[in-house]
Amino acid sequence: MKGYKIGKMALWQYAFIVIPGGIDYSNELELQFDEDVFWVNHLVHISLFDELEEALPKAKSWNKDLIIYGTETSNCFEVLGESNYVESISFRIDFTSNYEKVLNVVLEFLQLNNFLLIGEDKNLLPFNYLQVKATIESSPQFARYKKLSHPGF
Repeated sequence: MKGYKIGKMALWQYAFIVIPGGIDYSNELELQFDEDVFWVNHLVHISLFDELEEALPKAKSWNKDLIIYGTETSNCFEVLGESNYVESISFRIDFTSNYEKVLNVVLEFLQLNNFLLIGEDKNLLPFNYLQVKATIESSPQFARYKKLSHPGF
């Protein structure tokens, strides 16, 4: 499924990708942003992500290879798998929702399972709620949303 891109992002969402930890990705991140290449040599079974169901209930997917936790138009964690192993992962936060619990659960899960979180600006993010929230709130779409929803902002 090379080149397959997960989900569409709404104006009120900030997107992340998740990649396996333990390798220095700095050079690859500067060259490209196709997360599929990061999973090639990492066999992670897709069932691992069922732990997220408490915070993000599993939703019906439009693709048999895509597992969706949450809601596509709100907080959403998507795992694309092939032969039951991860091929790519994306995560979107709906910054119009009360996303604190969801974000904290996801950050803890990613850290415990040695994954890395990368923001839209291609930078690795720490597993710190306040720093990730600051990244979301400094994004262009957050500024556009605030301007549209709060004229004079």
